[in-house]
Amino acid sequence: MTWSKEALEKELFNNSCYIFKNGIWKYIGNRGNRLEKPMHFIAKRSYQSWIDQGKRCTNPKNQDYKYYGAKEVKRIWTAKECIDWYINELLKRNKWICPVISRLGDIGDYKTGNVKLIETTENTIERKMTENRRKAAVKNGRKVSKPLKAYNIINADDVCYFNSIIEASIYFKKGYSNFSKCIYKKSLIKYKNKKYRVDFVEVAHG
Repeated sequence: MTWSKEALEKELFNNSCYIFKNGIWKYIGNRGNRLEKPMHFIAKRSYQSWIDQGKRCTNPKNQDYKYYGAKEVKRIWTAKECIDWYINELLKRNKWICPVISRLGDIGDYKTGNVKLIETTENTIERKMTENRRKAAVKNGRKVSKPLKAYNIINADDVCYFNSIIEASIYFKKGYSNFSKCIYKKSLIKYKNKKYRVDFVEVAHG
C-alpha cells in the first residue's frame, strides 16, 4: 500500500478522530484509556505495531523474544503516544510504501526519542549491514559504526542525525562505500547544492 503525504493530510483533515493542535496531529478516537474499535486504518496500523512490540518484549513464546525481552528490552511508551508519534512521522516524507517502527541503532527500549519510522526495505538493509559490521568488528577487533551528525557548513540550523552510515548514505543518495570514504577522510558531502560535514557522535541509549 502506497501512502502519499497529500493523501494522508486529506485523510487526517476529513476524519473527526484526528485533531491538529499546537503544530502536531493527535489521535482522539479513544475513550479514557481504552482505544475505540473499529479504529481508523492509520491508527490501527500503528496500534498493531505497538501490540507487536509488547509481545516481543514480554512473551517468552514469541519467536523474537530472545532478541528483545530476553535482552531486557522494554516497551515504555503508551499506545496513544505511539499512535500520535506515528501519525506525525508519516507526514515527514512525501511517500511511503511500507513504513515500520525501528529502534535507534537497534538498541534500547521502545519509547519516544529512541524510535524512528523507516521503510521495510531500509530496515532490512540496515539490519543486515549492522549485523555484518558487528561480525566484522568482533573478528577484527574494531568498533561498530557509531551514529552520525550531518550539518550544513553554511546554515547551522540545518542539522541531521543518523543511526548508521547506511542510513546516512541512503538519505544523501550516495553509494555506501564512497560515502564511508568521505566520512573517514573528513570530506564534505554535496547534496542539493549544499555542503555538509558528517561526523560520528556519541549517544546514550536505554
